[in-house]
Amino acid sequence: MRTRLLISAMVGLAAARGLAACLPGDTRPQPAVVHLTVEPSPAIAAGVTTTDGWQISFGRLLVSLGGAGLSARGVGGRGADDSLCNSYAGAGYERLFDFTVGGRQKLSDIYGLGTCGVRLRLRSPGSDSLLGEGVTADDLTFMRAEGADAIITGGRRTVYLRGKATRGAVTKRFEWTFRAGVSLHGCAGAGDVGFASDVVLASGEVLSLPLIVHGEELFHANLADDSPLRFDAIADADADGDQTITLDELAAVPGPMPESDGGIESSDGGTPTLEEFLYKGLLPRMVRIGDSGACVGDPQQMMMMMPGGG
Repeated sequence: MRTRLLISAMVGLAAARGLAACLPGDTRPQPAVVHLTVEPSPAIAAGVTTTDGWQISFGRLLVSLGGAGLSARGVGGRGADDSLCNSYAGAGYERLFDFTVGGRQKLSDIYGLGTCGVRLRLRSPGSDSLLGEGVTADDLTFMRAEGADAIITGGRRTVYLRGKATRGAVTKRFEWTFRAGVSLHGCAGAGDVGFASDVVLASGEVLSLPLIVHGEELFHANLADDSPLRFDAIADADADGDQTITLDELAAVPGPMPESDGGIESSDGGTPTLEEFLYKGLLPRMVRIGDSGACVGDPQQMMMMMPGGG
């Protein structure tokens, strides 16, 4: 019996060697590895106080991130010269995180050489998405459920946020679902110097890039990093007085004027609603690289998604 097993093993090894001999070898240099991690901002765990006196706390923040890869540096727009970047392999999958669970977690590893720009996506999770700490199969099912709102005619959840804001004896609750898929790239460097998403990759190097998710970004008054956090305008949108602010209620009130928010406009070309301002302006600004400025959110990924996508 032992002899037959030994013969079988030798035949299998010979066959594997023969197959390997028939395959072309990869003669490229060993690539560098970009190790992407994610973690919540301190405000998600500790809460944050707005300039108008509200104490905001986060009960749940589910975010689906993935599709990481390397392309042209800088803004990384389509058609840009990426001849200096040799991308070996990206990471097409997503991970679903709950950022109210603290700590640093792995997102993905991507491989390449040269001067490249890192890109990634906020997008709805696939059925085989990997689950971060504290995330369950029920959470994945919840995020993949089809739905619609005033911005997206049909699609699955990309970001889900639940929390509350308290000022004195008043408590307002919010529970918001965002379905937009956004391609993130061209992340401004600290102090608006260069791009934090640009990397120079040498053979065999391991480069760690920590991504920080800022849930508090959704409460900025406009698109400047130094703009105040505010909640009064959101609280005032509680039209039915049930102490819970919905995105539908935010869709019924105006947001900041276009000239003060970097050009965010309503679908009819006028002043955006508060819902549109959160969706189109603030949502793409949630993900940063370390202490970087905001990333560019590809507007072509902010299109309405059809049922069954993502």
